[in-house]
Amino acid sequence: MARPRNTIPYRNKDGSWAVRVRIYDEERRKTEYTPRSGFKDEEEARRAGEQYEEEYERAKREVPKQLDGNMLFGTYLVTWLNCNLWPRPDIAEITKALGDYAINELIRLELKKGNNKDIPVNALNKEYLNKILDGIFKDGSVHKANTARFYIKMALNDGVLDGLLKENVAIKSKSYPRKKHKSEEVIFTNDEEIRTFLREARKSDWNFEIRCGLFLGLRKGEILGLKISDFDLDACTVDIRRQITANPKRIEVSQEAGKGMKGRYKYEVIEKDPKSDSKRRLKCPKVVMEELKKRIERIEKQKKELGEEYFDGEYLSCRENGLPHNVASLNKEITNICKRANLPQITPHSLRKMFGTMLLEQKVALPKVSAMLGHSSINTTFEWYAYVIKGFEEIDTIVNEVFPGGE
Repeated sequence: MARPRNTIPYRNKDGSWAVRVRIYDEERRKTEYTPRSGFKDEEEARRAGEQYEEEYERAKREVPKQLDGNMLFGTYLVTWLNCNLWPRPDIAEITKALGDYAINELIRLELKKGNNKDIPVNALNKEYLNKILDGIFKDGSVHKANTARFYIKMALNDGVLDGLLKENVAIKSKSYPRKKHKSEEVIFTNDEEIRTFLREARKSDWNFEIRCGLFLGLRKGEILGLKISDFDLDACTVDIRRQITANPKRIEVSQEAGKGMKGRYKYEVIEKDPKSDSKRRLKCPKVVMEELKKRIERIEKQKKELGEEYFDGEYLSCRENGLPHNVASLNKEITNICKRANLPQITPHSLRKMFGTMLLEQKVALPKVSAMLGHSSINTTFEWYAYVIKGFEEIDTIVNEVFPGGE
């Protein structure tokens, strides 16, 4: 029998012998390849490689086979969720929670409908899966259908890797084209609406956050994650280094505790890197710096009042005790401001959208706008804001400048 390629010894530059071995990570259910070196001769390296290979095969055999190719499709997905997806430390909690939602709130509900018979997972075909996905698409959206398909592919792929299924038929199933970005989000389209909004915002405790959205173009999570140390008061700059987001944690609950996702999760406020690695330094206009100084004064006053009970995380957007706000709080405040000012309802992202729109209307170069917004690609900026750029001649000019030679 031919020796597995990964156990063939080779010689390092320093004269020692090494061998590439397979290691099976039981938690991640994944095969990893890694070198083992320092052997005195080829024979020692060969024996070590064969020993590692035996350990690898034994580890794979001893992995609990909770999944079964004869399981009904719905049972298979739930078993995969609990036994394969949730134990994996390399997958983010939000990804696991979204998998829970896709399987329990989308796919299984579709399977319970009268015209969708639950069949063994090894009998699946693309026509069956397309019927399930079409049902989710009719009752929901492109995003829901594609999310369901994504997790079906993940679950079936593990079945293939474990030798339970011959192929991943979900790869052949239908995908749903995402709609192109449109200017559907409500934004204020004239100076009077913006002035009215800002006048009402001055009465709010959230005026600093609102100005960071409207005059710096920050995402909501980036605004909530701002700290005093991010600002240079002399240079009037700010470094965008993090974002605040809600991280779902699965909890054990009784049947009476609640139904659906709300009954199975609690959400914790955590720090993360900015979206798409969009760390950047921005010049702050006077209207932001003025509010920053007021916010710092307010925080210092709260620190003195609360003393040791104050949580000093340096957050600028925080509660009276210093802890960061809930991620939904800014949305609620902006909604209340719009109601009081009798304006159309907008969101924190609307402020960011207005910032980008104002820059482009003032003929700021598209690459510079993209950098200020922290977009991962200039294509993203163009797709979101093409409606601002009036006339085909202007669009052609920008495209030719940004992508010379048609690249």
